[in-house]
Amino acid sequence: MPRNEKVISVFVASPGDVKDERQVLEEIILELNKTWSRTLNLRLDLLRWETDTTPAFGEYPQDVINKQIGDDYDIFIAIFWGRFGTPTQEASSGTVEEFERAYKRFSEKNEDIDLMIYFKDQPIPPSQIDPSQIAKIQEFRRGLIEKGGYYFSFDSLDSFESVVRTHLSKAAQKWANAIPNTDASRNTETTEMHDEVDFGYFDYIDIYDSNMATNSAAVETVSAATISYSDQLRRRTEEMRETSLLEENARIAKARKIFKLTSDNMHRYSDTVEYQTKILKETRTAAFHALS
Repeated sequence: MPRNEKVISVFVASPGDVKDERQVLEEIILELNKTWSRTLNLRLDLLRWETDTTPAFGEYPQDVINKQIGDDYDIFIAIFWGRFGTPTQEASSGTVEEFERAYKRFSEKNEDIDLMIYFKDQPIPPSQIDPSQIAKIQEFRRGLIEKGGYYFSFDSLDSFESVVRTHLSKAAQKWANAIPNTDASRNTETTEMHDEVDFGYFDYIDIYDSNMATNSAAVETVSAATISYSDQLRRRTEEMRETSLLEENARIAKARKIFKLTSDNMHRYSDTVEYQTKILKETRTAAFHALS
């Protein structure tokens, strides 16, 4: 049966030292799309220079990327680690130029775009350390705070996978209700509005269907988060077993890191369940009110 699918564009910007995180982001979006496309008729479309640009000429290289990617995306994600990037004609690096373009849109109309900035807090191999690059990253981080920015730090690929899956799930649900269409607007109707507006029989059926679709999406999000959390616990358990081969000081240091990762995984899983439970309660109430 033909259906209208909402497409939410996600643009990822970063220097070249976070390839693993960029790959994980693509895998997360593919996974989420299996849920959102089926339950909310919503799909996340990942924009990356690797797949969405071609060789061409412009005023300067970054200008080519800017024109081919465009500014018509809904979510901007930036990831930093030890590299800040190469200066362009307009900014201190290509990634920063992309951020500034996104931030300009946010400043003009903040409901049109979400900005998500992540910093990788993991040891850098000595041969790859460039103090000047790190200093620029710290300066950029301070600048975000001055702009009122709230960013996330992560210390492992597991942590990045966990937080980004949670953040994108929340963003996808927000955008599903923000995009103007009949179902989305009805999905946000409160009980009071139902009493005030003279809806017809089919209006209430649509309200019920829309809320139940969101309800199902929330259930599947919790299910996916549970599976991911179980996998993380298995990895933490295996890592703890491996510490028995280390000397005492190294074993203690490694165990502390594993405990911290386990705690972080647990908190993120808890946050996901709490947020989705709220959605489950609200949509179930709205759906059965419409049905009654």
